[in-house]
Amino acid sequence: MKKLVLTKGFQFLVLMLLTNNFLNAQTLLDEKFEGTAMPAGWTFQSTTTDPNGTWTFYDQFDDVEVNCDPNTPPRNEWVITPSYDLSSFSNIYLTVSPWMVSENMADFSNNTFDYKVLVSMDNGLNWFEFLSDNALTTNDFTITGFFYDKTISASLQGFCGPGMNNIKIAFQYTSTGTATQYVGAYLMDVKLSTDVPVTTIRNTNLTEVTWFSINNFPGTFEIEYGPFGFTQGTGTLVSGLSGSSSSYTLPSNLCGYDCYIRTNLNGANSVWNKGSFGYYVQNLSNSNTTSTSNQINWTGISSNYDIEYGLNGFTQGTGTLISNVPGFSYILNGLTPNTTYKYYIRTNCGNSFGGWSQRTFTTTTLSVNNLTHEAFKIYPNPTNSILNIKTQGIVLGVKIIDLAGRTTNISNLNNNTIDVSSLSNGMYFVEIKTENGSFKEKFIKE
Repeated sequence: MKKLVLTKGFQFLVLMLLTNNFLNAQTLLDEKFEGTAMPAGWTFQSTTTDPNGTWTFYDQFDDVEVNCDPNTPPRNEWVITPSYDLSSFSNIYLTVSPWMVSENMADFSNNTFDYKVLVSMDNGLNWFEFLSDNALTTNDFTITGFFYDKTISASLQGFCGPGMNNIKIAFQYTSTGTATQYVGAYLMDVKLSTDVPVTTIRNTNLTEVTWFSINNFPGTFEIEYGPFGFTQGTGTLVSGLSGSSSSYTLPSNLCGYDCYIRTNLNGANSVWNKGSFGYYVQNLSNSNTTSTSNQINWTGISSNYDIEYGLNGFTQGTGTLISNVPGFSYILNGLTPNTTYKYYIRTNCGNSFGGWSQRTFTTTTLSVNNLTHEAFKIYPNPTNSILNIKTQGIVLGVKIIDLAGRTTNISNLNNNTIDVSSLSNGMYFVEIKTENGSFKEKFIKE
């Protein structure tokens, strides 16, 4: 076996590479609040002793939260990191998950509360507003709130270099005390590192994907998108997007898709973060429902739609599928009277599909008074053994009902005849259900 001998020059080169890699991935803070108490060095500033109105550490949720109910008095609540020395850095990234939700979107638009990230260069004497909730807004209203389940990175380059040896970061929640519904602010993860920064999808729509930009970012973004549930590596990959960019215009309109995004810095990649878009049919309604038909109405963005229907409670994928329905209405025919159906409908954009919307309806019962004598008939009447059924539609069910209301379901018909020989003599009703309606008539067993 040959022995590898390293020269002093080669040893120095290896040492320099290892040193550079270490410097390029220094982490000063990586707090996930996973302990049983607030981490050392963090401090709170509060205007209240109410635990529901000030930042509070929750070890069961691994976060710090401030929650305010309607008409809670005005608040100015701070949670502050320890001090960090950034004098030897040329750039470092703050990565944070500052979630916020509200039960009333009007409270956001009325500015009844704010959530800000601030930086101090003098150990907390003065503060500079670094990020605000306005910078973190999204158009995703699937949940109420400005931002939720979002993680972003921001460059602290302006706070690095000589003299920057007492840097603190604060997370401030303020409210005017006029919120009409519950408001919650959350701090999930905080990281201060030269490692590859991350971003998350900010908004998705029919034509565009947007994400949270990263200031002073010299790297690039990469996205991959495809149909709902696609396996990564099989989608459309778009690389080399400028580090100053924050959006990508899709080459064609997509009714629905998943999209992943990550950053690339000096050949190293961040983790992938996922966003989704699924257009749902709007203004879904039923009209002109009869005993055998129902009209479905909707509005949408596509020229074609898919409909699947079946008896109420059917498992999707086992119903009747009608693909590429044009326009904005469709009539289901050949239905059973007095029956509840369920249907699903989605946009069909050719190479992508929107999310399924659903609704039910119940067909009407065809009145016996509207049925002609020729449409339904039983004979002979009276009878001592066989009762014949004459109908223009397929018989779906037959019941024999005595005068006490006791019912016998007849499941075995032979050429639309019923054997009633086993019945006691007397008067009965026969109720017949067909695809065209229902019929009920008296008969006598003798």
